[in-house]
Amino acid sequence: MSATGSVDRVSIETYIALLHEGPTPTDDAEPVLCPLRPDGTPKPEIDHHGVVYQLLDTPTGPGAYDYIRRSAE
Repeated sequence: MSATGSVDRVSIETYIALLHEGPTPTDDAEPVLCPLRPDGTPKPEIDHHGVVYQLLDTPTGPGAYDYIRRSAE
């Protein structure tokens, strides 16, 4: 809340994470909306319903990034 009692509006920049089950991106990825980190970059890993996905090095397009399922260690 601001000093005048009004509510401040905060915006959160987001991107689309395309989650792929296999080792290479395919057309049947699950899209998930994610917040960008404070520095404006996507997260290096995403935990989605208990499954961890790793960011691929190459952006898919404006505002979208491919992630592949991390193999069990």
